[in-house]
Amino acid sequence: MRFFAQLLVVSALLSAGVPLSALAQSGSPPVGGEVMFISGQAERIKSDGAGQAVSKGMQLLEGDRIRTRADSHVYVRMRDGGLLVVRPSSELHVDLWRFDAGQPQASKIKYTLDSGVARHVSGQGAKAARDGFRFNTPMAAIGVRGTDFTVLAEPAVTRVSVQSGGVIVNSLGNGCRADGLGPCEGASAVELFASAKDKLVQLRLGERRPELVDETSVSPDKARPASIGEPVAQPKASADLNLAESRSSVLVATAQVEKPTPPIEPPIAVWGRWAAIADKDPGVVDAAEVLAGRSLVGINSHYLLGNVPITVERCRVTAPLT
Repeated sequence: MRFFAQLLVVSALLSAGVPLSALAQSGSPPVGGEVMFISGQAERIKSDGAGQAVSKGMQLLEGDRIRTRADSHVYVRMRDGGLLVVRPSSELHVDLWRFDAGQPQASKIKYTLDSGVARHVSGQGAKAARDGFRFNTPMAAIGVRGTDFTVLAEPAVTRVSVQSGGVIVNSLGNGCRADGLGPCEGASAVELFASAKDKLVQLRLGERRPELVDETSVSPDKARPASIGEPVAQPKASADLNLAESRSSVLVATAQVEKPTPPIEPPIAVWGRWAAIADKDPGVVDAAEVLAGRSLVGINSHYLLGNVPITVERCRVTAPLT
């Protein structure tokens, strides 16, 4: 009886002039973002296995897979204002994409980089729901602290570099599930913040704990360099984005980036609560701002502490000696 009732509803909609395509779209996966730029050739593989060439303006849905060729870069502006870049010879899967601008703290976002290099700039969803965000490789789980980071996934190694904010990286297995969300914390987890210059997190096949290594020539950006004019990390405050904006309005050449104003000397130590305890918690700070010009002393799932190394200049005596 239920089947016949559904059939009657469909028949009524078709009689009213509603096309089959519209009926199919009503049950389609959530829209994660829209392709804002494509160079070279890349393929979008939908959840049903159907493939099509990536084009500017194409919507990226939950369950989609992006596969780039050796000459291809794909930039996707996500619905929450974030940015996803898939670099050449790479394959990335959008495992989960759930975002509501009215309740960003309830977001659930997950990607898996099967191979190659990808960059992610957190939008409202990832920033408001850090326990609901995950970026996986075949061997590692990556959580964020409000972040712009780049990942390299190869059969024998995963490497993560951070441009702003911070990440927490752990190996999959032993309590860190590939199908989970949020960071995998614990004794084997390693954190990296942008304040640690020229460092990256590396996890080799068979190792339980990632390690911090010098960036040198093994960074994701060296393995798959960014194209000239890769988007600057400037997520918009609103999720209602104009995703059809021209490339020139969202890309800038490196030479055009303004040099930041030197910061005022920060206090010796600062602590803050970077993760919300309750919905719409007003007391949360940005981990990247707390650690600007400071070294990380300690961090857990809610609090962090940073300090500035004591120098002779900071300890000099200003009063005349007698």
